[in-house]
Amino acid sequence: AGKKEGSYFIQADSEGDGHTTVGSKEVQNTDIVQDGIIATYNGVGTITLGNGAVLKNYGGMSAVRLASGVLVMEEGSQIIDDTTITREKGKTGSFGPGGAIWLQGGTLNMKGGIIGGINDATMNGRAVFVDSGIANIGGTIQNIAGTDAAWHGQNGIAVHLRSGGEATLTSTSKINNVTGEFAGNNSAIWSQFCNFTTENGSYISKVDGIPVLYFDDLNQNYTHKIFLNGTISDCDSGTSYLFRSWYGLIELGENGIIENCQTNNAGGLIYSNNGSHYIIRGTIQKNKATRYGFLPNAMIYMANQSGGTPICTIESTARIIDNTGLG
Repeated sequence: AGKKEGSYFIQADSEGDGHTTVGSKEVQNTDIVQDGIIATYNGVGTITLGNGAVLKNYGGMSAVRLASGVLVMEEGSQIIDDTTITREKGKTGSFGPGGAIWLQGGTLNMKGGIIGGINDATMNGRAVFVDSGIANIGGTIQNIAGTDAAWHGQNGIAVHLRSGGEATLTSTSKINNVTGEFAGNNSAIWSQFCNFTTENGSYISKVDGIPVLYFDDLNQNYTHKIFLNGTISDCDSGTSYLFRSWYGLIELGENGIIENCQTNNAGGLIYSNNGSHYIIRGTIQKNKATRYGFLPNAMIYMANQSGGTPICTIESTARIIDNTGLG
């Protein structure tokens, strides 16, 4: 389980001289762990995991790495840990493992299947790391626990988006049982300057102890968007919040539902931290925002603490009902 060759968890350079600069020293590429169990580098390759295909207990940077190309996961395919593995950061200068799937360009078409832990095991690390490229997620991400040993730590334990990447949870997608440590911007979904969409029929549940979503679009003039048109349910954020945004545009679509979630963070359930714009067309119901010390909590907390004007527009189709808290 978790087998690897090498000690450095980094991306080897492509100069062809057999070594990669790590900090102030040169490291032989043979001392860098493998990119994945399967990988594509030519920009046009297609990897298909068919019904019954299983990649398990990856030990390098990922189970599948795409440098462009396409990864297709059919119904019945699996990228799993069937035993809980404590993943490591690697020697000084290492980034740490990227995730079960590591995209640098290219497209993930997850039509079905599972990414995560099975048989009471938890996958330690991250499910999908989108460092550019497009991820269409129509299967199940389950039983994932964040670790600071991963590349970018616990920023996006289920899905991490950066470098212009995009991700969609399609109508058949499910994310459940995601846990981590509430610190910094740790979250299940993490997006910086990227678009993220959940379609009607998608379902996120049991994200506990951390936010479901962190979104940063600072200085991008609201050119990127989080569009939530599926269901988010039964998440216990604990001392964190359900969402936090930083100058981002977040829309809860008409089919979007946030229900049976709870927090005791002073920022409430939905925390807009400076300059974020919310549009609410869907349903927020049966949630709890309990007290934190002497501070009351709200369902939606619009904060203007150090510049930028937060805006929340509640449309005629919105239903905000049967919640416990303030606002």
